[in-house]
Amino acid sequence: MIVLRILHGAGQGNQMFMYATAYALARKTNQKIFICVETDYKRAKERPYVLDKFTLDQNYIKKVVRMDKIKSIFLYKWIRKMWGLFFKLLPNNYTVIEKDGESRYLKQFPLTYKNYILNGCFECSSYFDEYKEELFHQFQFHFLVDEKTEQIFHEIRTTNSVALHIRLGDFLSEGRSFNSNYYIEKIKEMKEKSPDCVFYVACQDEKVIEKLKEYAPIRIINTKGTYKDMLDWNCLRLCKRHILTNSTYSWWAAYLSERFAILLPPKDLYLNCQKSEDEQTYTNFFAWTEEKNEI
Repeated sequence: MIVLRILHGAGQGNQMFMYATAYALARKTNQKIFICVETDYKRAKERPYVLDKFTLDQNYIKKVVRMDKIKSIFLYKWIRKMWGLFFKLLPNNYTVIEKDGESRYLKQFPLTYKNYILNGCFECSSYFDEYKEELFHQFQFHFLVDEKTEQIFHEIRTTNSVALHIRLGDFLSEGRSFNSNYYIEKIKEMKEKSPDCVFYVACQDEKVIEKLKEYAPIRIINTKGTYKDMLDWNCLRLCKRHILTNSTYSWWAAYLSERFAILLPPKDLYLNCQKSEDEQTYTNFFAWTEEKNEI
């Protein structure tokens, strides 16, 4: 069995990395995935569990335990303690832990264990690249999209569209956010290569948006509804070109896009923002993809 721990406060991009890694391991070992959502009820309002909104392969999912549904903080803490005991009692277990500041790519897992506990974000496509096509089909929505949003999707598909996600929030306080000069530089570079391109930007900072509008036609991605964040993400995914940042949210949009044309951040800038000590980062996949595709 593969126990996948959806870590406390993990956003959509991190959850997708976690599942993709678990799925690849499940395929290689012919085992099923036991998903435990460890986010507490309060934090789940900010960063909800979203994997249930995708068409995941149920043949490989044994069970999903939703701790994010527990409203009592005392009951939540008690169950987390019980989880710790459960992990200790698992025979032949193999725990993979990834902490901040360490390499995002630890190693390929040995395939000889009966039980695995995946406890990390695994932000490197080397874990699951061979199953990319299967993941593409699994990371499709199984909920209905309203007509107005479908019109936005159609517009993006039929436009010389460029995706750009500007990650702010906690990245600002942690010093991990790119400054506006990076976005301006990449916008100029993209316009030189493709003068008629239109930039679809996911960002909540109006000052940043206004600054970017001085350099290119900007259309703000702003869908409506219960699944707004996921719909905004799909808008990015449908774009023909992508400016990659240090956001797992936008990384998955580029990775699962149907047409590749990627502009990468400088390695020094990316590694500094991600606090990684290893060159094996989640940009590796695009390092060779960019060379194979003309913009």
